[in-house]
Amino acid sequence: MPAAAATPGMERVLALFGLTFPPAVFLAMTYVGLADAVFLVNRVVGRKLNQRLRKLVRRCYVGANAVAALAAAAMLGANCDALGAGGAWCAQRPLLERRGCLLAAGAATLGLAVVYGLDRVAVPLLAVNDRTPSYARGMRARIFHGATLCVVWLCLAEGETLAVVLLLAAAGRRALALLPRTGAVWVWTLRLYTLLHTVWALRGSCRGGASAASARLPVAATLAVFAT
Repeated sequence: MPAAAATPGMERVLALFGLTFPPAVFLAMTYVGLADAVFLVNRVVGRKLNQRLRKLVRRCYVGANAVAALAAAAMLGANCDALGAGGAWCAQRPLLERRGCLLAAGAATLGLAVVYGLDRVAVPLLAVNDRTPSYARGMRARIFHGATLCVVWLCLAEGETLAVVLLLAAAGRRALALLPRTGAVWVWTLRLYTLLHTVWALRGSCRGGASAASARLPVAATLAVFAT
């Protein structure tokens, strides 16, 4: 699919992510700071429910999340497939070269923020196994989720396509939650790509040289993808 010229609308989308970055960080800090004990009542209510119904709803919840994550990954793959050619992944504000990719990444980011918040209520209520990838509870898991979301948000604000890699990693974890080994292979593949991309960008091997975003975001994105 040919690249699309940047439009004022695309510029506004990136500007909107930039303007909303501080509130996004505040919400991420709130997400991290609210301990699991705050949602203890959800666990108590869940135990009072009919356990067969609870098990059915739990399976539906995890299955629906897997389908939605798979759809998000497919949407990103379909719209961002050609960005890797010719150094375009680390060119100057590369997301502006593909309108469909920018819209897909923005929608996937908002969806990821929603499901992370929804998990705080649904996971204890439905007793989702905390060993299931992407559904882990605890401070460490919340820090990783919050940090990943903030880095993705910042990458979008800068028009940096590493946001797509982070979104693919997060979506892959969720889509393959019941196939943890396959999910781990998928995420490790993206981790290796991110490392190569970071080296490529920091060495100035990008088309037209490294942009300001590509010079400072790769390290943060690399740490985030290893925390996914």
